[in-house]
Amino acid sequence: SVCSGGFIGQSGVIQTPTARNRSYLCSWEYNNELVMNKTLSLSVSLNYDNTAKPVSNRICTFSSHGMRVYQTLSRKPLLKVCYNTPSPIVLRSPFPKTILEVGISGARSLNFTVVYQTYDCGGVIRDQQGEIKSPRYPDPPLDTVECAWLIEVAEGQTINLTAVDLDLGDDCEKSFLSIYNGGDQTKPRISKICRKTEHPTNIISQSNQLFIEYKFEKGYKSRGVHLKFEALSTGCGGILHDKSRIIQTPNYGSKDYPNNAECTWELRATPGYHIVFQFQGRFHIEDSVGCSSDFLEVWDWEDDTWIFQRKLCGRETPEVIRSKSERLKLMFRSNDKTTAAGFKGRADWDCGGKFVATKKPRYIVSPGYPIATAPNQNCVYEITSSSAFFHIRFLEFHLESGTGSDCQFDNVTIARKHPYFVSKQTYCGNNLPPPATMSDTAIITFKTDKFVNGKGFKLMYRSEACGGEISNETEIDYVSDINVVRMNMRLPASVGCTWNITAPPKQVVVL
Repeated sequence: SVCSGGFIGQSGVIQTPTARNRSYLCSWEYNNELVMNKTLSLSVSLNYDNTAKPVSNRICTFSSHGMRVYQTLSRKPLLKVCYNTPSPIVLRSPFPKTILEVGISGARSLNFTVVYQTYDCGGVIRDQQGEIKSPRYPDPPLDTVECAWLIEVAEGQTINLTAVDLDLGDDCEKSFLSIYNGGDQTKPRISKICRKTEHPTNIISQSNQLFIEYKFEKGYKSRGVHLKFEALSTGCGGILHDKSRIIQTPNYGSKDYPNNAECTWELRATPGYHIVFQFQGRFHIEDSVGCSSDFLEVWDWEDDTWIFQRKLCGRETPEVIRSKSERLKLMFRSNDKTTAAGFKGRADWDCGGKFVATKKPRYIVSPGYPIATAPNQNCVYEITSSSAFFHIRFLEFHLESGTGSDCQFDNVTIARKHPYFVSKQTYCGNNLPPPATMSDTAIITFKTDKFVNGKGFKLMYRSEACGGEISNETEIDYVSDINVVRMNMRLPASVGCTWNITAPPKQVVVL
């Protein structure tokens, strides 16, 4: 196998060089500058030998070993791998030039396979407006196709992407449309759309770039996709993934917000974090009864759906907004009459917080879960319940182990806060902490050092009803109600349950 050169033909395979030294650096270049509207699809597999332990992808250094794919527009890596790949990694590039490099050094041994295929679709688009259609639209493609487009407008502008028609297959892995908030597929994915998912009508980018992927496998009968886009010079809103971000109404600080404005900001953190939004400076949105004229709506993400929380207007600065999950949506709207100064605020990621257990199971995950624990964390979770007591159970637990019996690196401490005392226990390693049932307050503290090790934890908590009002014939089965045997949990001390039983008129209660 040749150790460098170009991608030959429409498809092919690049493999580990057969004759090579212990250390080598190989490079292959794909160039479609003459044709432009093409997509290069790469399926990458890496396998280190059993005598060498692959290092974590988070700390791998390409100068010593591994594979990197980058595009020459900015020479920014599109893919960087230095670990065994259980299944092939797929990368799609619409760029005029794409470089594949593989390096190995020292006593390590690396085998790799790259299967490539080019398709007559996709490309880089730098227009202020336009449209994108899948091959042969509105007829289905004749064969399997994989397309990637980069839409790029001027700096300071955003992109409004509208779905004119989306007709995709039933299998979300074989036929789909993916949209990324940035210039390539390493950026946060806004949406992966197939027939089984909800189709967004339009998407507003966070920056001046959007990256789009379309895949269709031969055998489906669907029209494909038809999209339109336009640049927004005074756009607002968008799907935001920043750890810290200033959000404000148009013209804030210079003049009033415009009439007939609508801005929707969807703030997304990684699992394990929630969003904290703090208003800054002057707050003034036209006041009206029920905030029916101009307003700011706050929506929380619960159970995979948006739940309305409150509507804000007037001159009084609202309190800090804290999301219940890793998502928060703010929607500002003005009518065609009076305008005002608007608002400005700062959104930050945070971990920990106060949680109230309900009968429906709820979950808490550590920052970075399930990929890897985030470094330098100190998260405090306080769990209470309006019911008699609540359960806590760890479903997954993978933290760095300490030395001996100490957990001096990454750890979780579970404390029971009672009016008269506080009891606590610290855990680390890979063994699940025992489940617990509490009737007061649980304080769970998660700490990590500056080194990454382990994927973190997932915790379930839920409350149990005990007592209540009874007006019909029924059974009170305290043990089966709380599933003591199934949950393998001890009952908390000092629990008192009261049932108020009321019989209909002219009847008595029989126990």
